[in-house]
Amino acid sequence: MNPKILELQQSLTTEFNQTAIMSIMGVLLVALGIALLFVLIRRLPEKAVGRPKAETRLNQLLSELRLSTRDRKALETLCESKNPARQLSMLESRKAFEEIVRDFRTRHADDPAIRQIPALRQKLSYGFGNLRNPFEDTRMLAAGQRIQCTLPVQGEVGFLTTIVGITERFFYLKPPTAKGNPVDLRRFKTLAFRLTREDDAEYTFEARLVGQNPQVVAMDHTGQIQRLLIRHAPRIPVHIDTEFSLVGQEVVSTHVQGWVPEELPSQQLAGYVADLSIGGAMLVVQPREYQPQEGDLLLCKLPPIQIPDAVSLSVLGTVERPDGTLQVHGRFTGMRELQRLKLTTFLDAQQAAAKSGAAAAVPSPA
Repeated sequence: MNPKILELQQSLTTEFNQTAIMSIMGVLLVALGIALLFVLIRRLPEKAVGRPKAETRLNQLLSELRLSTRDRKALETLCESKNPARQLSMLESRKAFEEIVRDFRTRHADDPAIRQIPALRQKLSYGFGNLRNPFEDTRMLAAGQRIQCTLPVQGEVGFLTTIVGITERFFYLKPPTAKGNPVDLRRFKTLAFRLTREDDAEYTFEARLVGQNPQVVAMDHTGQIQRLLIRHAPRIPVHIDTEFSLVGQEVVSTHVQGWVPEELPSQQLAGYVADLSIGGAMLVVQPREYQPQEGDLLLCKLPPIQIPDAVSLSVLGTVERPDGTLQVHGRFTGMRELQRLKLTTFLDAQQAAAKSGAAAAVPSPA
């Protein structure tokens, strides 16, 4: 073949290949551009309606929670933004609330909005009283909360006190009294605390004592909190003879909160308490016509523990024993903090006596 013709043919082939490649690249770029444009067009309406949706949901929640205008302004201040989505996150998530509050508290320690945080935390149900919230910080406590306090002295002197105030810096409590006068606790660097959340766990923590005027003790907040599941609490063997008032579950279910268990119709059973824990007890009773069943309520008095009022036990299960008696497992319900303090003191004394090898006999009621 003529060399010039061959050279021309190769030149034409090269140009054709380059043109084809450029064409393909052009088509791909156009297709990519169309795809990007399509995505942008689809996302624009979402952004356009996203803010109104967040505003609508925010206003709905603010109304449902009955937050005041002052509360709403505090939320906006804490968020440092008028973005409704950010404010909404504080109302819908305890974690988001605490993160935003912690950041604001760190950077704006003297801002007046900080004074409203404790009340907001309770209004949003982010406090200790809500079982769904893990108890991770003493800022979750509320004024009026009853709490057990132990002084770091030999013999561990304990008393029941009341939290009288909460700020983001401190919590305040009433000191114990001696001969009608408040006890000066300022010689102690720390105090130990214990409180129980029914149907959940017992919590213990230590806090640093900041100061005291005669009537109020100021304590530093802490997040170092230990949790003991009530069902895992140590069970202490005892033998406390007593009588039980049995209230059937059909009677219990017809009454609402506020009723007095002692006033309900009941049957009397004889027996004794065989073991005790902070969360419940194991009883041995002499069965009669009606035997305790799951869901029933047993009321009993425990004079050796110096609890004058009857305590309530919800029956969890029963086991028939070879001697014909019935073993009943129960969980304390509606126990007041003073009763729980006395029970805790009794159990601690029994455990200490057992460790030291001393006799830990429990007197039976006369």
